[in-house]
Order: sequence, then C-alpha cells, then structure tokens
Amino acid sequence: MLRKHCMALLCLLTVSVSAENLIENGSFEDKTDKPYNFKIRKRLDDGKTLEKASKEEIPYGIADDNPRTGQKSFRFQSNIQGGGTEINYSPKVPMKSRTKYLFTAYYFLKAGENPGKLRVAGRVTFFDKDKKVIKYLFPEAPVKLNEWLPMKVEFFPPVGAESAAFTLWCGAKVTVWWDDISLVEIKEEKDASAYSYHSKLAENSDMLAWKEMPNVKIPYKDIPSDMKNGKLEISCALNESEPFQLILNSKRDISEVSLEFADLKNSSGKSIGKENLSYKPVGYINIKEAENPSVIGMNADPLMPEKTVPLKTGVNSPFWVMVNVPQNTAPGIYEGSLKIICGKTETASIPLSLKVRSFAIPEMPFLQSAFYGKCFPNRMGLFDHRTPDETEKDIFENLKEHRITGNQAYSVPIPKYQIKDGILEITDWSPLDNFMSEKINKYHMNWFKFSSLGFYGDNGGWYGTKKTAFVFGKDIQTPEGRSLLSQYVKLLSAHLREKGWFEKSSSYVWDEPPDPLLKVVGEICDAIHAGDRNFDILTTRKITPELKGKINTWCLPCAHGYIDMEEIGKAFKRNEKIWIYNWPIRLDDYEYIKNRLFPWIAYMLDAEGVLLWQILHTNGGNPWTEMNKVGFNMGATLLYPHPSGKGPYIDSQRFAIVKESIDDYDYFKTLEKKIDSVKPGWGKTRVKEIISALIYKPPFDYNNDSSLLYHIRDEIAEEIETMDKAPLLLARTNPPDNSSTILNEITIEGICEKGVKITINGEPVKAEEGIFSKKIFLGSIGKNTIKIEAEHNGAKKTVFRNITLDKDPQIAVLKNLLDKAVAFGTDVSAFNAVYNKASSAKDYSEALRKEVAVIVTECQKKIIQAQLGKEAKNAKNKLYTTLFSRAKWSIDNGFFEKAEHYLKEAAKIGPDTEFSKESCFLKIVNYEGHFGFLMKNSLIEVLILESGARILDFKTAGVSCLHQGNPKDYPEEVRADMKKCIELVQLKFRPQLGGYEDAGMEQAAAAYADWKIFLVELKPDRISLAAEINMPGDKFRLTRLMTLVKDDPRLELKYTIENIQPVGFKSDDPCAYDFPWRGHTDIAIGGSPEGNILVIPTDEKLKCLEFSSANPVFYEAKTVPLTEVYAGSFSPEKNTGFVQILDEKIKNLYVWFHAADSTYGSGRVYTIEPNMCIGVKPMIVEPGQKISFTNYFVGLSGVKDKNGFVEKTKSYINKSFGK
Repeated sequence: MLRKHCMALLCLLTVSVSAENLIENGSFEDKTDKPYNFKIRKRLDDGKTLEKASKEEIPYGIADDNPRTGQKSFRFQSNIQGGGTEINYSPKVPMKSRTKYLFTAYYFLKAGENPGKLRVAGRVTFFDKDKKVIKYLFPEAPVKLNEWLPMKVEFFPPVGAESAAFTLWCGAKVTVWWDDISLVEIKEEKDASAYSYHSKLAENSDMLAWKEMPNVKIPYKDIPSDMKNGKLEISCALNESEPFQLILNSKRDISEVSLEFADLKNSSGKSIGKENLSYKPVGYINIKEAENPSVIGMNADPLMPEKTVPLKTGVNSPFWVMVNVPQNTAPGIYEGSLKIICGKTETASIPLSLKVRSFAIPEMPFLQSAFYGKCFPNRMGLFDHRTPDETEKDIFENLKEHRITGNQAYSVPIPKYQIKDGILEITDWSPLDNFMSEKINKYHMNWFKFSSLGFYGDNGGWYGTKKTAFVFGKDIQTPEGRSLLSQYVKLLSAHLREKGWFEKSSSYVWDEPPDPLLKVVGEICDAIHAGDRNFDILTTRKITPELKGKINTWCLPCAHGYIDMEEIGKAFKRNEKIWIYNWPIRLDDYEYIKNRLFPWIAYMLDAEGVLLWQILHTNGGNPWTEMNKVGFNMGATLLYPHPSGKGPYIDSQRFAIVKESIDDYDYFKTLEKKIDSVKPGWGKTRVKEIISALIYKPPFDYNNDSSLLYHIRDEIAEEIETMDKAPLLLARTNPPDNSSTILNEITIEGICEKGVKITINGEPVKAEEGIFSKKIFLGSIGKNTIKIEAEHNGAKKTVFRNITLDKDPQIAVLKNLLDKAVAFGTDVSAFNAVYNKASSAKDYSEALRKEVAVIVTECQKKIIQAQLGKEAKNAKNKLYTTLFSRAKWSIDNGFFEKAEHYLKEAAKIGPDTEFSKESCFLKIVNYEGHFGFLMKNSLIEVLILESGARILDFKTAGVSCLHQGNPKDYPEEVRADMKKCIELVQLKFRPQLGGYEDAGMEQAAAAYADWKIFLVELKPDRISLAAEINMPGDKFRLTRLMTLVKDDPRLELKYTIENIQPVGFKSDDPCAYDFPWRGHTDIAIGGSPEGNILVIPTDEKLKCLEFSSANPVFYEAKTVPLTEVYAGSFSPEKNTGFVQILDEKIKNLYVWFHAADSTYGSGRVYTIEPNMCIGVKPMIVEPGQKISFTNYFVGLSGVKDKNGFVEKTKSYINKSFGK
C-alpha cells in the first residue's frame, strides 16, 4: 500500500499554529498570479496519454467572482472532460529540520452533468541540499460541489530536507477556484491530564515505585513532578486481561530485580490465583535520527521476555503488569499484593486492589480486524532466521494474543477441483477446511481472505507482469475466467454456509484500486456476485461512484479527503459496511494516544472493522538499532525480532495497547446492546455522547488526554453495571450529554418503570406510563451538571448529564452596539449596567438573557435613529434615498432590524453613485405597493420583489416569460412581520402572485413575508443581489444569491440552505432536519401560457405538453424524474423560450398543467417546479450544516421549435457548469 506512509500525516492533532504564512500571495489579493506557475493538460481518447491543453480549452487566471475571503481567488475553467489543471508554488520553501508544518489550500468546485472523473489532490516535494528529490507526500481532498473546502496535510520534513515545493491538482470537466493557500509552522501540545492516574506507591533507600496508565510511554529518566501518594487499584471485566505499568526509579545500581504476586482474595474468601498475574519488563530503544524530534533518544517500547532486569541509578525501569480475570470469577473487590524483589530479598510490598466487573467481554471481539503479518526474507527475514512454518505459527499466536481476528497475508487455499467442458467441480474441500479449522479453533481467526477471489493488484496496477490475473488457469478478463469465478463463488458459498463460516469470509478484491482499473474491478465484483450476491467484497479506498453497489465493505483510509460522512450514510442505506485503515501505531510522543484511539474512531463512524497493512515491516533496517531506516515511526513494525534471530518475536507496548483498544470497543458494544434491549436505537447514541467528551468532532478532532480516555472507559463500565440494577432509568438530553449550547433551555427525556419517582435536580417530574420529559434551564456559564434520580420500592439510582452553557453571543453583539453608539455620539450609558452584569455573570438566567435581548433592541433603535440623521442631502442616487426612506418607514412601524438592514445597504453605495447607465444596471421599483429591484442587461431584465424574494418577471429581448398574478396580497406592515404572515397563512389566506418563489411545506409564510435583500456586487458588468430569510420556526436559513452578467441571458441562482440550530441538537423525528424545497415557477411566455410548449427531458409520458384553450387538459404530475439537467418551455409565436438549468442534486419536477379553466381569475396556468420535496426525499440539513446548489434562469431568443430549444439549452449548460 503505497499511501500508507502519508495516511496518518493527514490526521490533525491538537496544535498551536504560528501566525506567519510561508506562502506568498496565498490569497491572490496582490491581483497577480505571482509567484505561481500553471500547467493545463488534457487526456486523449486512449485514456492514458496527456498533452498540453490550450487556454481556450481551459482558461485560467485571477478571478473576482468567487473569493473565499477578500476579493480575489484563482480560477481554472476546464471545458473538456479529460482536462487537468496544476498550480505550482514556484519558490522552494526552506524547511527547518524537526519542525512540524501544516499546509492548507481551499478549493471550490463547480461542475455540470457528466463532468468525468473528478479529483482534487496535491503533492509536497522535498529536496536535499543538492536539490535532489528525496520524498513526496500526496494529500487527497474530498470531491464536493458548490462549497469551499480545505485540503490539509501535516508533516515533518524528512531527514536531509532543505526545501519543499507545493503542487495542487484538479482534473475533469470542472471549474475550480483556489484561495487561502498557506504553510505555517505548528507546535504540538503535550498529552493533557484532566485526571491524575500516576501516583507514588512506595519509596525507600533503594528506589521509588510508581504506577502509570498503560497508554503512556514512560520517559527514560523523568519522573512526574505532580505525583502524590496513591494506591494500586485497577478494574477489569470478566474474561478480560487488564494491564498497568509499575515503574521503578532506582537510587543505586541493582543487578537483579523481579516481581512476585500473591493470590487476590475477596471478602467471601474467593480468590484469583497468582498464576493470573504476569509481567514483562519494558525495554528502551535508542533512536538517533528521525523526522519527528519527539522520538529522538530513548523510547520505551519492547516488552522483554526476561523475568529479572538490572536497574541503573536515576533511570526508569517500567514493568508491564497484566491481570487476567477468568470468565467464571465472582464480581467484587479482590485484594492482594505485588512484591519487588532485589536479588532474593523483598524490598517493597505494594497492596493491589482489583475490582472485578459484573459483565464479561466476548471471547470473539465485536470489532473485526485484519493485520497483515508475514515474514519476508528481504524484510524481517534479515533478522529472523527461522523457517516459514515457525514464523507463521508465531505470527498467528501474536495475533491471537492481541485479539486480532484476521491476517490478509495468508489466503485460504483453493480446494481440489476439476473442470470439464467449462464446468467447475470441487473434488476435495479438505485443503480449505483444514486451513480454516486450524485458524478458527487454534488462533480465533474470524475473517478470511480467499485465494482466487481477490488481491489481484494494488494502486500500481495488476500484480505480476502479465497485467491480468488467472482463475483456475483462465484469464479473469475473459468470459471463461469470469464464468469459473462465478461458479466457484456459488460452490464456495454453499460450502461455507454449511460449515457456518460464510460470515467470516471475504474477497479482498483489490488493494487501493487505481482509477484506470475501476471498470475492470467492477466487472470482477459482478462476476463474484453472480455466484452469490451476498458474498462479501472488500476494497481499500474511498467510496467511489464506479464501485457503488458492487462493494460490500468499504475499507476507508482514515485521513482527510477520504472520510465523507454523507457518502458513508449512503453506503449504509445500500446495506454496505464500513471499515477503516491505517491504524497509526506510532512512537511519537504527541501522537501516542492514537495507538489507542482507532477503534474509538471506528465506533464513532459506525465502522465494523479496522485494517493495518503490515506488522513486520522493516524496510531493511533492524528495529532494535536502525529505526530511522524502518520508517513510519514504527507504524507498521509492531513486533521485534528475537535478538538471537531464532527465538519468538518480542512484543511491543504499542501492540499491547492495540489489544486494549479492541477491549474498549467491546465495552462500547456491550453498553449499546444493554440500552437497546430496553429502548432500541438509544444505545449507540448514548455511547457516542459519552465518547464525544474525548473525540468531540469525529474522526479527526479529539482531546489529547489519555487520562480522560481512561475516565470515559470507567464511566462506560459503570453504566453497563448500572443497567442491571433497579430501578430502571434511561435518560438523555437535547442537546446531548457532553455537548455545549448557547441556549439556556434544554430538554431531558427518559424511560423508567411504572410507578418510579423521578426527580431532576431535586424537582419532581411526572413519569406517566414509564416515560418522562422536562424542559430545564441552564443557569451557569460553563459546565452544568444535571442530576436525574429514580426511586422505587426503596431502591435508588442516580445518573448525571453534563451540558456546557456557552456565553450568550448577544453579549458580544451588545458590546459592539455600545461601541458603535459612542462613535455616533449617542448616549447609551443607561445600557452599560446591563452589559456589565451580563458579561461578568457566572449564573446566567433566562431572565437575564431576555433582558440583554431587550437592551440590544433598544440600543439598535438609538443607533438607527442616529444614522437616519446622517442621510446625505440632495443625494442623486435614487436607490440610496429610497433605502433611507424604507429605513424611516421601518423605524416608524417598529421594525428596527429591518431599518438597520436598509441603512447598511445604503452605506454600501453612497449618495451619488449612478447605476442606470451601465451595461448591467439596477434600479428601485414599486410594483403595486411592493418594494423591489429591477436588474437588467442588454438581453434580459429581472423584477425581484422584497416580499417572498419573488422573481415576479423575467424578460428576454423584451418578452415576458413569467405569469404575474394578483398583487393584492398582505399589507406592507404584515409582510414585514413573519408572525403575522404565519397567522394569515394558517387562515388559508394565500394570494397567488405568480412569478417564481421558493415553495414547500414550511416555506408558505416565507413566500409572502419580506426577505432581506443584500446588495452584494454592483459593477458595470456584473450585479449580484442576495435574498435571505430565516424560515418559520427559526430552524433553517435560506439564502438565494442572484447574479446577472453583462451581455448574458442567464440569471444565476446560487442557493445556500443552513440549519441554524446549535450544533449538537438532536431529534427523534425522522423529518426534523428535512428541508422540503421546490422552485414554484409560473410560466407564461409572451404574457400568456396560450401556445406555450413544455420541454421536459424525462422517460415518463406526460399527458400533454402544448398549452391550448382548444384542448382544455388538466393534469398534475407530482414526481417527474429528469433525464437531463433542465426544464422549460417556449412559444413558437414569440420565438422565445425560458429554461431552468438545474443543479445535479435536483433530479425531479412537479408539473401542474391547468388548461381547463380559470385559476387566478385571469387565465389558465401551468407551473414547472424543480423540487426536493414532492414524491422524493427532501434535503437533509442537520444542525450547524449547510447545503448548496446552483440553478440558472435562461432566456432563449430565436427559438422556433424543440430542436432549437434543446440546442441552445445545452450550449448554456456547458457554459453554466464548466462542461
């Protein structure tokens, strides 16, 4: 796996970042493309050859149409499907050795239908002092359209690197913008300690003895400065072995030290024999040179087999002590002792207390795992001189000891067979049966890779030199080979089911299949599934369109650019599974917690398995002495060769931690299943909210605190045990436990037994029929602990939930307003007391929150009144004066926020700017009492009303294309008040204004209420207005950015839909996050629908497409699936057409066709409504998330027939989506 060395580099740590950007002009604000150089290429029809593209095929340069920040970005617009773009930062950046860097580049993709294979990637090239390349890194980035995303890679420069160069790539028929490119130095933060686990156990004239968590690499000499006296106490589940570290720091040289144990006994006299306690001294390896400075020097890692070790003065000597609890042990507290023996003399006896939990972890782990273990002659074989049979046995023994369930290095052998006339017959299953039986029964393997069913190649292509593979002697790329493959899978599946092994079996079809071979890989998958559709097929790569529905198990690289939560969700809906790789099992001080975190991340991603590409990688270097040659910070070297070259492998502390993390996953699943047995679906949610205290934004953002990890593990264990105790009590909060919110009010709900008394923070709560719910108020800024108690028949149970109340953002708003008021010379001294009280309050009540909100409004009012007094006299710009007039009306009617909005927009343009004489111009209109804007260029004009942000008319070459209905809707003072609009809508008063509106279930009131219209861009050749509204219920915010360009018949409509609820809010309602959008478009070309002909690309037969009063047809087609990304109509009489070009996310139309009678009292109508709400699944936008999409209105002149309509439309599709 060639990408393995860079995977963990892509995972972000908790770091501090330097302020200096080492990339010059990273935001392109210098208005030049220096110091960059660019390449544009195209792939020829053979799919392989690249040649230089022309600038007409791929124009590029500095752009001002879509900056992420500032005013500029850099844009490539590939108009060819095989296009490729490259941007290079020309100067080589000097590199500091042993310094960590973060490289970031933001990109925005826009593409039309069938853009080809989209890819965003980069390259970091390292050079030595002679300017020779010594290493590459290749970061990947997720492919998502219409939003700014970061590509990130963290790295230490390799040893000997003097400089680095940076390259960004994007390929396909796509427009890409790059912005905010940066390279900064970062400083890693050390492992924090929220909880103290290390403590002094004993001290005498010989030594100091102290304990530490297993998940800590013990330094060679240092001793924790904050260490206090403590006890040796651990807990362990049944059928589990739990380690701890005992560290001895000697005050003199001692030649021989060992440990002895006594039996552990409980108060009833039951015991755990001392044979269940064992230890291994932890050795040190000396790393003299490395990219990462944290590993240079002595590193604790190998777990030595010796039972006696010498101690050196002032040097730490850790012992890895393991306590095993048999399955049949009685739960409870067991006491015993651990003795430190110097020579043959006891120098210290330390009491040992073991809490045996009441639950067991399963014999077979819940988490599937595949660790590649094989001794190759040119790698570990250089230092291990045993026979292949001996090393194989040793490898599988080690995998069993560490609870690893699969080894992809060894394939299940093919049974004996014969082929007659193309028919495969299995004559003897014993080779397969013997292999699997031994590995299952002796080594507890639970996942198998099969010969002839995969591993045909890697990201370099086919294995071997023949560029293909053979199945039963036949080329797999031939019909004969595929047929034999299908036959084998069918026979094999039947046999495996009979043996009870089917669920353990997999086709690891390809390791990181490269793009050019995805078609072949898909065909192989089809052949396997032709034999048995349920036979598992696994591949290691990010989810890719070519293999959707063909792969059963996606093993995703756990790195930026590869984990796409939206795609993971879609995979689950296709009943596909998720694994993740590569586990970063490293020696790095700052990343050491990652050795333990991978299964935690897997659980948060709902992954069922994990994979590591190698456990015996050496790269020709001896792990004992040449770790700089081994590479990857030992990330793929988990075992050491025996020093003699003939003995068993030496374990590592890192590998031992892997076993502990697999136990952790068992704890998670045990609690999940316990809760689900009472309330299905609650288990996983509860476990994840506990884990979120550590991994607060999976998969990459976590608290680097091993003590917190152990605290959470203990919390989960306690909760598992609590589930079995009476009375029953399940509780959850919204927002969830361990989250934060800016709102005082939260909801607690739960389940209990009938008759149970429930109190929350001491207040009684009704629990009818065993269900309770209560809203409570968080009163303190910071952490709020909620106490929930249940009492029944003398038994009590108490649980706690923790929610952090963040500071009210209105306080910062108030501070800004107070400062602004002072700048305007407005006296707001009366408001300062409220600000001072709120900003310093520790107890922040709902009443204080409301008081702040009132003062904010009052302060806004004073500022607005002061601003109104600064209106320029004799202003020439009518837009300016009208906005001031609107602000005055708003103040007079109590709409302060609306008044402030108008004044802000007026400030953007100034009193004397003139827009009515440019190629693109904007002017104010009053349409039947509706305030609005008219946007116009040489080809089209667009009338936009403030009410509903309705596009009331769209004219092309003077021909109106939209139907205008009855403008007599709500009075202006009602339109300015969403609550009043909602009331009238609920009373069924819904006037039909016509034109275009954003419609849907929740948007009804928003179709009549006034939206905020922002003046985004006013230039002679370009005008952009943004319409924005918070939807009723204050759950969603909709923004529609409308852009008109000089001499262009298109109006771009760029949508952003944001869930503005605080991140972390949850709901059981499956529709809680649905946004049911549709674009209600009332078309009437030439002022009337008469004679209009609809053009809708669909395979569905519609009742009628030509609107005619002579043929009074009525029909309603609620879900019309589109085969192409447009829909519209044209009038042969007017030689004019109107088309909507749609984002690829929108695949359906709603069509209302009513030629039968009068609907508005002024003629028959039809509507074409692109939608994501009728007959199809709405958009899902969770709290804190955004979804974007872009449509276009296009006016078509000179259209006489359907062919002309389609031809013109497709030319504009190409222009719109960079095709």
